[in-house]
Parts: sequence; C-alpha cells; structure tokens
Amino acid sequence: MAGIYEAIVVTTDGTYRAFPVGPGVICITEDGVEGFTDFVEVEEVQTAAEALTPFLVAYVFERFRGLSIVTATLSRRKV
Repeated sequence: MAGIYEAIVVTTDGTYRAFPVGPGVICITEDGVEGFTDFVEVEEVQTAAEALTPFLVAYVFERFRGLSIVTATLSRRKV
C-alpha cells in the first residue's frame, strides 16, 4: 500500500510532492528537479493518507520559509 497516495503542495516557487516509500519513511520530490529532494523518517502513523498533506504543508513552511502556499491536495499517485 505504500505510495498509493501523494500529497501535492503548490507554492509561489514550485510544486512539492510527498509519498510514503515504506513504514515510517516519506519521500519528498520537487517538480522540475531530477531525483529526490528529501527522505524523512517519521512515526508510521504519519505515512497514512490523511496525514500526508498536513505533513507536507508543515515541511514546506519549515524548510522553505517565505514561500506562500497556493494549494495543498491529496491525490492518487500516477506510477
């Protein structure tokens, strides 16, 4: 079930995506940038679909201070 859903946060600077890749690990990517932006170890409950969007919003606010969030959504991942 890991990775079926992804959180998508569109900011004034770019689009960031987060999806679980295993128990307690979330992968973060940025559209237009090759590879992964970050891997974050979290409690396993935070990898649930309901927790992905709030997690990514908090991550973007903390990591990329000064960016404004335009939208934050959860969707099925296209593999």
